[in-house]
Amino acid sequence: DMLIDGENGRVVAAKDPEGLARAMEEVLSSAESLRVMRERSVEMSSRFTPQVWAEGIVRAVSASEGERRG
Repeated sequence: DMLIDGENGRVVAAKDPEGLARAMEEVLSSAESLRVMRERSVEMSSRFTPQVWAEGIVRAVSASEGERRG
């Protein structure tokens, strides 16, 4: 998953404006927690580059071909 609640962002239930406001206040009230969440988001997003994605597809196709020959 791209978002881990409290680690690199906040998860709020759909149609919950009070929860959204609360989460926004929590994140914006601490410059340090905002900095940490931002750093974790950048770190996590590096796992989803086009290069990483392509390598995953190549591994999956190779594994599939190996199973057919197997």
